[in-house]
Amino acid sequence: MTQVSRGFSDRAAILRALPGALDPFEAYIARACGQYRFDEKRVFTCKSRADLNADLRTMVAADDDYICCKVLGGVDSLDTTRTDGVGLLFRQSTMSLVMELDGSLLTCARTAVVSGIAARRLAPPKAERLLFVGAGRLAPYQIVSMAAAFPTAAMSLYDISRQACTTTVEELRDVFGDTAFELAIETDLPRAAHKADVIVTLTPSRTPLLHLRSLKNPVHINAIGSDTPGKRELDTEILRQAFLVVDDAHQAQLYGEQNVPLKTGELEHALVTTELHKVLASEWRRPLTQRITVFDATGLASHDLAFMRWAYETRLPNLHTWRS
Repeated sequence: MTQVSRGFSDRAAILRALPGALDPFEAYIARACGQYRFDEKRVFTCKSRADLNADLRTMVAADDDYICCKVLGGVDSLDTTRTDGVGLLFRQSTMSLVMELDGSLLTCARTAVVSGIAARRLAPPKAERLLFVGAGRLAPYQIVSMAAAFPTAAMSLYDISRQACTTTVEELRDVFGDTAFELAIETDLPRAAHKADVIVTLTPSRTPLLHLRSLKNPVHINAIGSDTPGKRELDTEILRQAFLVVDDAHQAQLYGEQNVPLKTGELEHALVTTELHKVLASEWRRPLTQRITVFDATGLASHDLAFMRWAYETRLPNLHTWRS
């Protein structure tokens, strides 16, 4: 009999737990420093309909104690963005399944934790204004994590749909209460971007949303939305001028902000990047003369592993048990 922790739908429990994940998650990534036994992401693009951007992602990672496997299907179209799948955590010594987690929830949670960790290391000193671009499924998790990383900063949210912004605010209030987060809703993206010290982009856009002329000096950007081929959120000139940090250098060229400019010839060759785990394991601090820093996140299987291991070993509340 193997006891398996299951947490398929308790979004509220994960949202409440996120602030406590940042410090142990950062220590784990820095300690591992990229030395996983296995860490692979594959994206299979489905081309059955011209109006539908659909893909299937398989992500597998292993450390000395656990193996994590996630299978996730994703759809992006004009009227819907949806993901569905499952994350599985196995104990290596027995190859027994010890935890299952909804794949979409896992992706949202671990991405938010990594985003908060990266931003607090890379952002300008005394960052006072945070802007979130995109009010989809990632937004509540990102807001919670970034609020933990920058507890005194003012936060605002932009989306082409005002209703989507309202829905995000209501979801956070349902979990944390009416006064937990002060979140202004923006209607003019260039103006909002020009005021922000830290910007987090969370969209499936295939054309640039942010342009160099709209950015404050200095500024940090977490580019989260581009995680499969064809997506991009940042103008190429931003990438050229930025100190560019990525989760994985090779994967960033395939799926990150560089993937489209490299294919179209806007970039003749891949830009120089630094991987996040190396920044976290070092004493690196942002130079005062650095205008732009960018963290380009494409999603790592090892980060899925890190989050599931943390969730399992800390016995997060409301993760129900199942016996097989």
